[in-house]
Amino acid sequence: MTSETGSPKSIIELRSPNGDELTEWDDLVGRLDGGDTVQKSGWAELRSAAGFDARYLLLRSGDRMVGGAQVLVRRVPLVGTVGYISNGPLLDEAQADRGAALQSVCDRLVDLARSDFAVLLIQPPDGRDDVSDELLRRGFRPSEAGIAPARTLRLALDRPEDEIRAGFSKRLRRWTGQWERRGVTVRSATDDDLSTVARLLGETARFHGFESFPESYLRTMHRIFASRGEVQILLGEVAGEPVVCEVLTGCAGVVRSRLVGTDRSTEWEHLNVSGAVQWDAIRWARHAGYRWFDFGGIGAESARRLAAGPPMSTEGLPGPDQFKIRFGGRLHTYPQAVEWFRSPALRAAYDLGRRSERGRRMLGTVRNHLRHTAI
Repeated sequence: MTSETGSPKSIIELRSPNGDELTEWDDLVGRLDGGDTVQKSGWAELRSAAGFDARYLLLRSGDRMVGGAQVLVRRVPLVGTVGYISNGPLLDEAQADRGAALQSVCDRLVDLARSDFAVLLIQPPDGRDDVSDELLRRGFRPSEAGIAPARTLRLALDRPEDEIRAGFSKRLRRWTGQWERRGVTVRSATDDDLSTVARLLGETARFHGFESFPESYLRTMHRIFASRGEVQILLGEVAGEPVVCEVLTGCAGVVRSRLVGTDRSTEWEHLNVSGAVQWDAIRWARHAGYRWFDFGGIGAESARRLAAGPPMSTEGLPGPDQFKIRFGGRLHTYPQAVEWFRSPALRAAYDLGRRSERGRRMLGTVRNHLRHTAI
């Protein structure tokens, strides 16, 4: 363990925090605005099965932990050691001078980038554009790597269900009264259902051309988070036959849709089971006391049309975006992601690769490799 000390705060870099430190960190992540499950130690345990190691920068003031970041680290062929911070660094403004704390953490991140990483990618926490600004001033640059969504749709949950449903598209509102009588039901998945969940996720992954999570990964996720109420997996069924699944995580007042799997046959298409699962997910999140439902990202063109305001046409938009838009969420933009390349040659090769079709395919392979181990 090494430390850097400033008065009255200290930043401690921990490669292997003890149990008490991890518990204190997890508690901090769970109560701070912008906190997310991906910053919790359980997520690092999950990612370790996919080849990631975790390192922590923890900011203390006296005997209190007041901020920090969990850094997921992995070696990537032909690139080197890549570090990734999702939804971090986090700072407790009630316990720390935010300006001084932010500068201390960003200075330490620059030190780490220079000494330890070929590439360091950072998606700052929600609502913290000042983190992006500080890192840009220190030599990071805006990132278009697409490791995490740049924008999403969010639905406010602190309203009556009827008011939420009133914001749905007209066709979707009609569906909310039809699923039950058409034999569509939604329930929480159990351990016994995880093979089915893996199969449905695999079908969707193959349809979209990316690698799916193995069943062992899902079982690890369920073991770590389900008992804490931080992961919910829903199954949509028709007459008892599983058709759609959705994996959700909840932290700091926000439920996020992480993964969706669908039976790709057309046998159930006319019953809109995906809509039933999404509506049940929204209701579950509201009843559990969450403030926001995050639909898990939308594309740039969809965001552009939403920002332009009504009337809005969804013609030509990707199917998943059209589906999400029907639920009436508001456009929400995350802070600018930033990146650091230690080697100018690697940075130049990356930039050059983005200009050719072959290069974009190669970068897409790397991005999917990271995304499916670092979302």
